[in-house]
Amino acid sequence: MASKKAIKVETVQDIKRLEWDYSESQIQHTCKMWFDATFPDIANLLFAAENGGYRTPKAAAMAKYEGMVSGAPDLILFPTKYNTMALGIEMKRPKKPANKQFGIKGRDGGTQSEDQKAWEETCKDNGGQYKVCRGLIEFIEIICDHFWFPSGEFITEAIRRYDEWR
Repeated sequence: MASKKAIKVETVQDIKRLEWDYSESQIQHTCKMWFDATFPDIANLLFAAENGGYRTPKAAAMAKYEGMVSGAPDLILFPTKYNTMALGIEMKRPKKPANKQFGIKGRDGGTQSEDQKAWEETCKDNGGQYKVCRGLIEFIEIICDHFWFPSGEFITEAIRRYDEWR
């Protein structure tokens, strides 16, 4: 059987199949790489909020002291020339379907915590946008919708260049 790295990406479904086994971090990396390559002039306006992961109690206390907010989205897009509204993107792993015939175990997709749901409501109540994203194709659609761009050409280009970003 070919390794995941050896799989040639030719369709949207190829990307989705690869992402079934990726971590949230790997998917977020791919999304950021796509954004930077596609919009180099505004690449720095999309950044990660370092609010997750393990910290020692001392480091966690320092992060909270410095302003870390529980539930903040994984990626934040400042207002740009394409849309003057801020956008928060919470990354989650996609659901992996089971295939009993081949002995493949499924897995539920990631879900939002209560703090993340509260943050989403606060963001929307204050004029921002907030989306939950489960992979590169969904990310491209979210960004294109936010910028009022049709997504078709961006997805086609992402399929062509996907191996550069994973």
